[in-house]
Amino acid sequence: MRLLLPASLLSLVLAATALAVPSAMKDPSQLILARSDFPAGAKYTWGQMPKNYIQALAKANITAKAAYHHTQIGSGSKAQTVDGIVTTTASTSQAKILYAFSKDDLSTSRTTPVRLPGFGNEQTALVTTKTVSKIEVLVRKNRVVWQVETAIPLASKATLVAELKKYAAKQQRRIGAG
Repeated sequence: MRLLLPASLLSLVLAATALAVPSAMKDPSQLILARSDFPAGAKYTWGQMPKNYIQALAKANITAKAAYHHTQIGSGSKAQTVDGIVTTTASTSQAKILYAFSKDDLSTSRTTPVRLPGFGNEQTALVTTKTVSKIEVLVRKNRVVWQVETAIPLASKATLVAELKKYAAKQQRRIGAG
């Protein structure tokens, strides 16, 4: 009987832990691109997304945490920027809703869809070289929605695609299973 009680208690603890782990959201500040993902000398900043962003998501019944980064590589008229945001949600269904909202916000008449390697369950990538040379990818990987954008003055589409692939692949590795 003594052995049965601890085994039952252990099974209850394990069951409770198994239920708690999936509901815990990952810390997005640990998932955004880090200073070490960029060349030496790059100016790197990051932060938690403002409360109004999180509150707007809550109004859409999305429980989320989010962090962003901004990096400037080089200086002057040839400086490249790389920006990103990672939002972790409480469930895959919430991430799907957030992805749909975010995708709708991306498209403009100045952007052109571009094909990239797959980085998650859903993704869209857009490039513009009309007013500014920039490219961005929006990805949903399970419960995480992330976006990376890079802008390089007067860059060709091929250059933009190559740069985005480099940083999106790093972001994908940081996200992992989502």
